[in-house]
Amino acid sequence: MVFINLLPHRPAARRQRERQLLRQLAGGVLLGAALALMAGLALGIAINKQTRQQAHWQAAMHEHDGAIAAAQLAQRETAVLAARRQAVHLLQAQRNDAVIVLDALARAVPAGVILHSLRQDGSRLVLAGRAPSQQAVSALLLALAQALPGSTPQLQEVRTPVPMSGGAVELSVHWALPPSLSPGD
Repeated sequence: MVFINLLPHRPAARRQRERQLLRQLAGGVLLGAALALMAGLALGIAINKQTRQQAHWQAAMHEHDGAIAAAQLAQRETAVLAARRQAVHLLQAQRNDAVIVLDALARAVPAGVILHSLRQDGSRLVLAGRAPSQQAVSALLLALAQALPGSTPQLQEVRTPVPMSGGAVELSVHWALPPSLSPGD
């Protein structure tokens, strides 16, 4: 059977619509690709800008870290210098303490008492010597207590070395110095 197309303009219009649809599809694809490319470029530019900004902030942080480290070093050095200054000040304050103690000891020793040993044990002095009598030992203890206020002399040992010594005794005294006068501390 033979078909006769009575309306020849319909296939031509259909082909025209198909071509127009294909052109629209191609234009849409091209427009989509262009939009995707532009969005990719915009995101790339934003990422680059953010990366540069982060690099700038990291450089600034490294610079500030160096400044903070220098400040901490300066603080440590200042603390060390302050400790040295305090130690020197303490030594200056205590430099005459030994002289004061020895002067007080020289004034406190009564006549006839002979000290043959003076030893420091922390903040105490250990005195050893000889006295002509028990009364001289008692006078020595009283004189030591009065020589430096706040000091506490304690008699550790009194003994008679030989029976024929005529009352002479060997003595050992621990003399606790006041906290303000502790030589060698």
